[in-house]
Amino acid sequence: MFISQLNSMSGAPALDPGQAGQVWRQNAIQDFEEKLRALGIDENARDGLPDGLATLIRDELAKIASLSAELDELYARQESGEDARVVKAWWHDGEYDADRADAWNDEGLAACRGGSSGNGSDAGNGSDDAKYGRAFDCFTEAIRLHPQSAVYHCNRALAALKLRRYPVALEDAQNAMSRRAKYVAAYVRAGKACVGMGDLAKARSYFEEARGLEAGCKGAANGLLEVERSESERRELSKENARAFAVVRRRLPLAVEEMVGVREDAAMRLVASEDMLRANAGWWDRVAGAVYDKAECLILLGRYSEALSFLDRYGDDVGLRACGDRGDGGVCGDGRLPEERYLRAEALWRRGDLDAALEVLTHPSMTDGSVEKYGDLLRTVNGYRDAVARVRGSLADEMASEAVYASDDLLERDGLARMGSVCAGLVAVVLRLRARGYCQQGRWVQAQADLESCLELDAENVEAMRSRADVLRQRGMYTEYFLALQSLKQVAPGMPGLAQLIMDAARLASADRGVGGSGVAGSARSGGGVPLASGSVASFDVLGVARGATVEDARRAYLKLAARWHPDKWQGKPAAEIEAAEAHFKAVKAAYEDLAGVN
Repeated sequence: MFISQLNSMSGAPALDPGQAGQVWRQNAIQDFEEKLRALGIDENARDGLPDGLATLIRDELAKIASLSAELDELYARQESGEDARVVKAWWHDGEYDADRADAWNDEGLAACRGGSSGNGSDAGNGSDDAKYGRAFDCFTEAIRLHPQSAVYHCNRALAALKLRRYPVALEDAQNAMSRRAKYVAAYVRAGKACVGMGDLAKARSYFEEARGLEAGCKGAANGLLEVERSESERRELSKENARAFAVVRRRLPLAVEEMVGVREDAAMRLVASEDMLRANAGWWDRVAGAVYDKAECLILLGRYSEALSFLDRYGDDVGLRACGDRGDGGVCGDGRLPEERYLRAEALWRRGDLDAALEVLTHPSMTDGSVEKYGDLLRTVNGYRDAVARVRGSLADEMASEAVYASDDLLERDGLARMGSVCAGLVAVVLRLRARGYCQQGRWVQAQADLESCLELDAENVEAMRSRADVLRQRGMYTEYFLALQSLKQVAPGMPGLAQLIMDAARLASADRGVGGSGVAGSARSGGGVPLASGSVASFDVLGVARGATVEDARRAYLKLAARWHPDKWQGKPAAEIEAAEAHFKAVKAAYEDLAGVN
């Protein structure tokens, strides 16, 4: 109202509410000072006023000027938007008409009762949502017209509670409390809003505050009873969740023979489990099977890190960590269920993190001897951990032959090489270790083959990528060395010293092109140009390469044929076909070793 009057009295462009407020405050201060002068109380006469009245007047004028300056500054910050801490409330541009605000508040109260205050609108009989929706709108208008009234905010909190708009109800109740510090009804409504939002601890604090302000407050007493009832229900639900998840499922397949068709089945089960989890978000006790299915499928598909992340997330969402100890449906002391630990250990050891897997498996909750698969997995992981530790020890002592032999033993006798699809991460670890042994022996071709096989299983293995680059440099394959470092940069851009290595590799590759004219250093240094060792005619025929071919030619032919005849590709076929494939595979391997001079 004031703004419209001010604008109508001036021929200047219309003022916005903030500017109008500045003008009004300036005029009010000037008007007050004019009245003082009219009473003969000017700057010179004030010191003669009795009982310190002059000092009081000066202090009040200074306070008014200071507060006015603060409001002007606040308005400027709100309009600029530069200060993120300054939030303009939705009622900021209200008209500040207390009489009209009171009328809208009466209308809102009438709407809550299901009638009309005669303000021209019919709250109607309708549904509760319509009734309280109308009340909410009325209280909103009352707040806009007079935002300093705690009552209007508290009344809107009531309407928001009825509409199940709990965050809005909490904010309104807090606004009411900020305007009236001991407003009991506002504390009660804040508590009810917190109950609706599931924050029982905060709800309890609001109800206890209300009871402290008014000992006999029924709303506070009922609210505390509701909190206790909700806490009890939550505990029971947690126990149900624990019982639903405390099921022991079959062990995951380990042998290659067990993996026939498993990956295809896992892909379909993964889709089904994710659909089930989406459809029942939050209802973990209903979808325990889907939770386990998803984790298992991710592991069987070789997505180990994703499986671990999912298990972390579901553990937080289920809230089992609040359920207590093993007495509550099989929950571990830290809230992790034994079956969840089992899946976590499966993901870890198959990824190659044997020590981490053992730490999980030796937790007190996993010592239940009645669950056979826990003990089986512990023995398996312990065996691989000891074998890998022997390889690492041999490499540390520079006993390369023993390291290579132990790695061969792991890959061949223990069948890890044939289990690449079952535990790809662990196979990659052993291949990388054997490559180090080959490097200590100066067998660069074999080291490169192992590192490339490692990267086929784990494409972003930084250690393998760096080692492959070093091997390529040792072999004089400088262009390939440069490209390998560029690939490493994509995966580990912050690796110390990598930029300098790339610059050195670029110089070597450039000189390489200058010598050979074709991007390699010539037949004496290029891995592709190293001539094959002398071998039998049958070996050339088996690999399908001509005399005069290079080691790289033979390797490419070997990899292609090995991929075709590898026994894993023939699982599920008739026995005769499997035997024939194994014979082909052995012949291809022997021919490559004959021609490439592999020891």
